[in-house]
Amino acid sequence: MLLTVLSWTNDYLWQHQQQKNTILLLDEILATVPHDNNLANSAFLLAPSNTLFNQNELLGLSLTRPAFVATEQGEPTAIVLPLETLAGFGGRMVLMIGIRTDGSIEGVRVVQHNETARLGDKIELIKSNWILSFNNRSLNNTDPLLWKVKKDGGEFDQFTGATITPRAIVNAVENALNFFAANRAALFNQEPTPLLSLVTDANQNLTSRDSYSFWLLMFHPGVLFGFGLALALRKIFTSRLPKPNADLPAIGSSKRVRVTGKQ
Repeated sequence: MLLTVLSWTNDYLWQHQQQKNTILLLDEILATVPHDNNLANSAFLLAPSNTLFNQNELLGLSLTRPAFVATEQGEPTAIVLPLETLAGFGGRMVLMIGIRTDGSIEGVRVVQHNETARLGDKIELIKSNWILSFNNRSLNNTDPLLWKVKKDGGEFDQFTGATITPRAIVNAVENALNFFAANRAALFNQEPTPLLSLVTDANQNLTSRDSYSFWLLMFHPGVLFGFGLALALRKIFTSRLPKPNADLPAIGSSKRVRVTGKQ
């Protein structure tokens, strides 16, 4: 029960922080894509399993994450999709990819990873320009056999001493392009919703769902025993503290103490 509540809490915290990070990254990912809509108000959710889309497994999602559609005069110009991969050297990596309506990549950013510092972390734009090598790539202009790092016979650089990380990202990006190709029409037909509204709805569902479980947890015998033990220890500890000096004025008292400078 405790692990379940901690898991739900972790999901809530992730959504709250991811909202901030996503909004900051959207304009960077879609730097040259023309759009006149507010991207933060043009979101929809992608779940790990969703009957609206085909081949959901290509995005590798473990959680429901937001996607964003850019439009100009009501016509879509690009989409930003979330994707994940477990194949990193440090485990799970979370990315966002901007794809134009023609299927070409506008930008890719890694938003969460545990890769080794000064080796695998070169996937971050502030560390190197490697992530920009995906710009303008598409399934049409890059042969399927070349969606690999050069060590494996592909076109993408690996890092010195770190091949696993770039290999995982190249594979994830290609998968995202295949997902887009399989679902292009459905993705651009989603009802745009403000991201804040989506997160608020998720939080409300979390609250109603967890209320009963929270009180069950609070009245669990183990929790009650721990609470009682903490109160008993506090009482023992405070009883051994020295009593306050009765000659000192209380806080807020009008009594004045004259300081003479002598001991």
